[in-house]
Amino acid sequence: MVRTQRAHAAMLLRLPSDMLLKIASHVVAPGLVVAAGKNLEARTALRKGTDAAERSRFGGIGLTIKEAEHRLRGPYMLDGPVEAKHLETRRAAGSALLKAIPYPDDELAIALIAYGADVNATHPGIGYTLLHTAHEARNPPRLASFLIAAGAGRPRRPLQSSK
Repeated sequence: MVRTQRAHAAMLLRLPSDMLLKIASHVVAPGLVVAAGKNLEARTALRKGTDAAERSRFGGIGLTIKEAEHRLRGPYMLDGPVEAKHLETRRAAGSALLKAIPYPDDELAIALIAYGADVNATHPGIGYTLLHTAHEARNPPRLASFLIAAGAGRPRRPLQSSK
């Protein structure tokens, strides 16, 4: 098994660096960078391609997972709406995302989406999804498009119309 993986990695690394960059820019697979081992040229090409693919996810969110984590762990975020426990799992990040929607700065919600928050998280009390609450964001169409591109499903519970 290990021998087969090494053989596949060796075949991958024989490709020219521009080809590796192109492959990595179409697939968000950090494992490719690890597969490059100590081959610096291949690692650099694969890292650049993977970063480009991560930034273009969800309709061009513009952040890699690492950049989003760096923003979220910054002093501004950790002292405010995001706590370290919100970054432990996708589900926890999803619950933080529910709280972040009405926050005056959409960048918090966008960073949580780029980080990998569960975009199908539901409000524990009412059962509303993130798409239900997207209208509270600073730029609702932009946030809704990122949520849909990230895989947010159709709301499970219809909104109550106010009469």
